[in-house]
Amino acid sequence: MQSKLTNVRKLTLWEIDLPDVIEATRYTRSDFYGYDPGTVNIGLAWTRSRSVMVAKLEMERIKNPVERMKEISRVMSEIEVSMPQTHGFGVHVIEGASFLDKFRQVELAEARATILWWIEAYEMGVTHIVPPVSIRKRVFGDVKIKATDFWESDLPTDALAALSCLYRAMQLAVEAERMKLRRLELGTEDENVEK
Repeated sequence: MQSKLTNVRKLTLWEIDLPDVIEATRYTRSDFYGYDPGTVNIGLAWTRSRSVMVAKLEMERIKNPVERMKEISRVMSEIEVSMPQTHGFGVHVIEGASFLDKFRQVELAEARATILWWIEAYEMGVTHIVPPVSIRKRVFGDVKIKATDFWESDLPTDALAALSCLYRAMQLAVEAERMKLRRLELGTEDENVEK
């Protein structure tokens, strides 16, 4: 896909098979999305029937924060044509702050906020911002395992991080469905019912 935006250097897309890691997701009505926000490289992943689209977006560094946020929003809107139109049925996970990294955290927070605003503006579903260690613990079973350690792949780090966010979105959908079923079993609509 060739971009028309001046600050986008490259958008690379891959289509991969969706492994049956989380079989229960086939019972949900949701599409799933994962985002690894960055100021120069952004990783994206989304489900497409029984496959996953994974993307790496490479942008020029923009110093002005307002222009940087506008550009991320424009880019998201441009590639949105490749994403399914969920209109309220999507589950999105944006990788949150890494508390060990000290550099460019404000810029990354702006990128996260811009992606969140974009999801909300298009009414694309429920969004979670999840710290990387939480994603690693839940998806890979260990906070020390990174996506690049878990998957042997030629996909870039940003794309693999987005894929792990997508897997966490699937897990969250399954957990929400189980909680809903548990509330129905107990005959309550109270969302604070223990599992």
